[in-house]
Amino acid sequence: MSDTDTLIRHFILDGRRRLDTFERSLFHEKLRSPARDNYTKLFEETPEEALAYCEKYLRKAKKCNAPASAISSIQSSTGCWELGTAKSPRRIKLLGVSDYLYRFISLTLTATLPYDGEVVRHLCNNRICIRPDHLKIGSVGENKMDDILNAYAGGINKGA
Repeated sequence: MSDTDTLIRHFILDGRRRLDTFERSLFHEKLRSPARDNYTKLFEETPEEALAYCEKYLRKAKKCNAPASAISSIQSSTGCWELGTAKSPRRIKLLGVSDYLYRFISLTLTATLPYDGEVVRHLCNNRICIRPDHLKIGSVGENKMDDILNAYAGGINKGA
């Protein structure tokens, strides 16, 4: 088994553990939105199908080499797993959920419901990367700070 296969297996097993323990919060009804309702249904009714889609696309992604050692690669020093194009990142439609693939993978593998004002940050600064350890849920402000830090460090936004 390759290192990539082992890593994908780890991501899926960790996602399964998180989905197995998924519970609605006390504030679930007050925070409802169509996207949250669709992800809730997915997590509660078809978690194995969601995980199967994650695994399928993680395996399908183009595996890129790790970036050259530079200050701009501090947040993610491993290679990206890419699908889609910079102008058109891959999307997914599954059981009512329609979203960017990177967002679907991040939310599913962390069993996190989307909130208004939250984004999935690419620590690698590569918008088409779907590698779970390159993705982090955060605020728009954090995402903008990532861009500023990357530009300051001389990095190039591969997702622009």
